[in-house]
Amino acid sequence: MSIYEDREASFGDSRPVEIFKFSFGEEKYTYSGFDQEVVWQGDTYEMAPIRRSDIEGTSNPEKGTLEVGMDLPNPLVQQVLTVPPSMPVNLSIFRAQRDDLSDFRQVWVGRVRAHEVVGQTVKLHGISILHQEYRLGNPLRYQKACPYTLYDPYNCKVVPSAKKTSCN
Repeated sequence: MSIYEDREASFGDSRPVEIFKFSFGEEKYTYSGFDQEVVWQGDTYEMAPIRRSDIEGTSNPEKGTLEVGMDLPNPLVQQVLTVPPSMPVNLSIFRAQRDDLSDFRQVWVGRVRAHEVVGQTVKLHGISILHQEYRLGNPLRYQKACPYTLYDPYNCKVVPSAKKTSCN
């Protein structure tokens, strides 16, 4: 067994470090939830206050979502708040043990679909790439607001008369 596997299985000795890689187009943002910068595979993961929800291990295509919280004064957050990306925002999360920062394992890969501002925090909502493959229809792109303007009259706040057309 490797140090990673030994420590992950331990209740007392596990001291995980997670790094987050966001990418879209030519842009890339890399962050570490650790108390120092991490350099791995040529990328420098900047120290940042970042947190995530639990990763669900499920085969249900309606699940497989993840929420990542970041503070407002952050370059990635400022980018998505100013001009939401017109292409998919990919997110990969890697995990290692503090004893061996050269042995990172990918624990989640997916796409960020939307964001939500809550006080001084922005929550980025993502879906696992594995679960997205099982969904019918075109994959949803990144959106600031509800993507179902024609189908959700309760939450989207769209004025129906603005979406009407007439034909003769």
